Amino acid sequence: QDSNPIHGLKAPQKLYFKYMSAQEVVRTANEFDAQTVIAGSELRYSIDEIKELQSKIQISFAPASRIVGLVINPKVGAFKDKKCRQVFAKAFRNAFHKMVGDARESESSVFTDLLPGYLKNEELYDGISSELTADDIARCKSQLQSEPIKWLKATNNSKSIFVVVMERVFSELGIESAPPVVEETQKDEDELFLSGKVAVKGFQTGFWAFDPAGDIQMLMTPNMHKTLQFVSQDAEMQNLIRNLKTSGLEKSAFIKLNQHIYGQSLFNVFTHVRRFYAAKDRSLIMEAPVSITSPAPWQVFRMD
Repeated sequence: QDSNPIHGLKAPQKLYFKYMSAQEVVRTANEFDAQTVIAGSELRYSIDEIKELQSKIQISFAPASRIVGLVINPKVGAFKDKKCRQVFAKAFRNAFHKMVGDARESESSVFTDLLPGYLKNEELYDGISSELTADDIARCKSQLQSEPIKWLKATNNSKSIFVVVMERVFSELGIESAPPVVEETQKDEDELFLSGKVAVKGFQTGFWAFDPAGDIQMLMTPNMHKTLQFVSQDAEMQNLIRNLKTSGLEKSAFIKLNQHIYGQSLFNVFTHVRRFYAAKDRSLIMEAPVSITSPAPWQVFRMD
């Protein structure tokens, strides 16, 4: 392709991809050559790992375009009660925020600030705060204590954001810690969740900035994603999704959907994460104009 330069840049004749764990990337970053570009997501890296990587190599972050959430099985214990789901989701978000401080974004909106319908944490919580009385909160904490919360801790991912926050959420609630189900891997986590043997699990996704309405419709299509079957069964949410396009994609329609998903507390977003690209020389990296799905490598770095 040397005879067909794009914007004066030669297209690479070949690309070599190598998949590496976050730990391996951080450990070997000093050894990368001048042509190596690392493509990653801060979700896969701890705060300390990102800091260490930044001390060794140049990092360029794309806008936060992915959402990370806590999915709750509403057929298990106290989670049958919407208010108890709300209490637990709020405690989880609080524990996450205290853990990360300013190093990561604490967000509750199902839409990122790149998309219509984005709302700040307090705007979403204000919509349900009037429903939760002090008696409701005390009752739910008691129920969550009497029916221990079932969650999975995989030994091959014992420092994930989900695990670390789950280890802290009980003190946030002021209740005794529930021991996790310990497995070697997360291979069967979905089945454990669907069967009720695990009541909460993490989930991540993102919406294409050019068609967020189509993307969320696909995400919430019944039976499309097994883990989300308790969410996609919500008839009112499906009506609000259909209304996105019939309303002419008005911002108010996205806001109503965002508020509804937050209030039901089945899918609980707690952060928005960024993709990043890193290289020894920052000039090698080209800034992606928008943050959508993973850009192709030739969209984000220069080739001589």
